[in-house]
Amino acid sequence: MIRFENDRIIHIEDLNFSFPSGDYRWMDVRRFELNERMTQLDALACLISSPWYDHGYDSPTSPIPDPGRRVHGPYRLEAIRSSSFLSVARGRAVTALIEWAHLGGQLPASTSVELDRFIKTALPENFDCWELPDIRATAEHEWGQAVGVDGFIEFVALSPTRETSHLVVATDD
Repeated sequence: MIRFENDRIIHIEDLNFSFPSGDYRWMDVRRFELNERMTQLDALACLISSPWYDHGYDSPTSPIPDPGRRVHGPYRLEAIRSSSFLSVARGRAVTALIEWAHLGGQLPASTSVELDRFIKTALPENFDCWELPDIRATAEHEWGQAVGVDGFIEFVALSPTRETSHLVVATDD
């Protein structure tokens, strides 16, 4: 029902900018193809069930899925449901990602331009956006505090036909 297509990562510190604290921040965009038309909630459920969603974001993405730890970032995977996601306006998702990127300080203009382009490609204008809110209070796993110290930001962008899904995660260590 769902097929992983590709993964793009942008390391903010690699954009000719280093955070004074030595913090490392990145945005990971995973593109999926859905093999059949379905509702938005069913598309989110398909994404959650993908072995590519079972990832702690504490290490680089493997060229093959590495399911089994049953975690997603700081959360226990079994605590995440399609109903956990909230429908949000694309503008709100773009703003949240930009604000998160600036938590470490003002970014140089060239970095901001490249980051803005990356975010807007990850969240296309005509896609519907869904946010996984912070559910640490009820879903954090035993070492979840090590991921997303300044936030674990997640959005899913679904194409109008539900044929394409982008999983967008912004996090740090």
